Amino acid sequence: MNEQRPSAEAVERILKGWRYFGHPIRPGPAEVAAVEKGIAGIDRPRVLALGATPELIDLAIGLDARRVTAIDWNGNAAEAMRRLAGRDWSGVEMIIADWRERREELAASFDAAVGDGTFTFMGFPDDWRLLFGILRDYIVPGGVVVTRETFRTRERFDFTRRAEEATARFDENGRDLPPEKRLFVFRDMLAYLRMGSVIAAADGTGVVDIAKRRSMCDQLGVELARRYPEGDMAQAVDAIFGKLAKARPIEAVSTASMEEARGVIEEFGFRLESCEPLGDLPLPGAVRSMVVRREED
Repeated sequence: MNEQRPSAEAVERILKGWRYFGHPIRPGPAEVAAVEKGIAGIDRPRVLALGATPELIDLAIGLDARRVTAIDWNGNAAEAMRRLAGRDWSGVEMIIADWRERREELAASFDAAVGDGTFTFMGFPDDWRLLFGILRDYIVPGGVVVTRETFRTRERFDFTRRAEEATARFDENGRDLPPEKRLFVFRDMLAYLRMGSVIAAADGTGVVDIAKRRSMCDQLGVELARRYPEGDMAQAVDAIFGKLAKARPIEAVSTASMEEARGVIEEFGFRLESCEPLGDLPLPGAVRSMVVRREED
C-alpha cells in the first residue's frame, strides 16, 4: 500500500510514455463497448474499477454511476491516469492500495467491478482465488465482474518471427503515411508485440516466465532502437521496450485457460456468463472480455 503523495517527476514520466501506448495494450472502442455491454441492465450502477484505467472510469461516469471507486496500487499512475481522463474525476473515490487486500468498508457496496488485465497481472490460481473471494464480499448478488484478460491458447506466439513480419509490414505499408498516422500505426505495432510477448513467454501451464519475457523484449528493443533511431518512433520504442518500460514494476504473470478460470470462478459463487474474443491480436481468441455474474446467496 502506498500512501505517499504522487511524485510530480514520476507522474510526468508516466504521461510522457503513455502517449506512445497503443492498442491492444490500451483498451480501444471495442473493449470499452464490451465492458458497457457487460454491465448493461444495471441502472446507475455502483462501479468498482480495479486499476485506474481512464477509459473504464470515464465509461462509468458517462453511465451516470451512483458511485465510482477505483483501487490502484500506484499513486503516481493513478494521478497520471486522472490527467489523461476525458471526464471529470472529482467524484471518483481513489484508493491507493493492493486490491488483493480486503477492505471491510467496501462490503456489499458495488453492482459491478471492471478492469483491464486485472487477473493477467496476478498469479493463477492462488491470486485469482484471493481476489474472487474478496469480490464476493464487495459485489451484491446479481452484480457482475467485467474484465479484459489474456487467456492461454493452443496456438503459440513465435515472437521473433512475428516481430520480423510486423516490422517488415510496417516498413512497406507505413512509408507513405502522414507522420501522425505513421506514428499511430507504429505504436499499435509495438503494443501488439508487447502483448504478444506475454503469450510467447508463458509455459504449458500458463505461467509467464518473466525473465524470458524481459530478455525477448530487451533484444527486440535494441533492434528497434537501431532500426528507428530518431524522433517520436524512437521515443515510442523506449516507452514500450526501453528504459521507460523497465521502470514499470508490474508484470503480466499468468494466462489461464478458460476452463481453468471457470473452475476457480465457480468456487466463489460466481458464474462465467460469457468470455467473448476481442479481435485477433495478438492471437485469435487470446484476449477476451470476461463477464462473471455473482450468484444469489
